[in-house]
Amino acid sequence: MGLSFVLYEAVLHSPLVDEAQLQRLLEVSRLRNVVLQVLPFGQAFGNALEGPMVLVEGLDHDRFAFMEGAFASALSAEPGVVSRVTERLSMIRTRALDPDESARFIERMVSQP
Repeated sequence: MGLSFVLYEAVLHSPLVDEAQLQRLLEVSRLRNVVLQVLPFGQAFGNALEGPMVLVEGLDHDRFAFMEGAFASALSAEPGVVSRVTERLSMIRTRALDPDESARFIERMVSQP
């Protein structure tokens, strides 16, 4: 099973995130089945900041999209919805740092006093 995550830079700068959590992100990002990317402040765009989303594909290749917004959350298997969420995530991933750059970004955060 492959896992892919894109984290907005603001999340990493939260006062609730400590060095141990950043180190754990680095450890997890080194796993073969995990891709971790950071979306820097300067690369974010309106559509990217609409709220968290999750795409899941089951063993039988059924696809689901979960979106969370300011006033509602929704889980959908409707192909049009899944397609729109997939497109949104694809756009975000193209603006995010690649996995190696993302790891270096987090490493710099850990090494800063």
